Amino acid sequence: MPMMDGIETSYRLRKIDKRVALLFVTNMAQCAIKGYEVDAIDFMVKPVNYFNFSIKLKRR
Repeated sequence: MPMMDGIETSYRLRKIDKRVALLFVTNMAQCAIKGYEVDAIDFMVKPVNYFNFSIKLKRR
């Protein structure tokens, strides 16, 4: 996203929908703290495999 990062996007999404599931997938572990501010369901560090991704999504 050229003008907005994932953290900013999550803040904007949260303003629109308080119940949307947010799952951060990144290579920057320090972003996990920001995920708590928007009530993300989880955080995954790249590379991500499908099995672990699907398990985290099913928890929601």
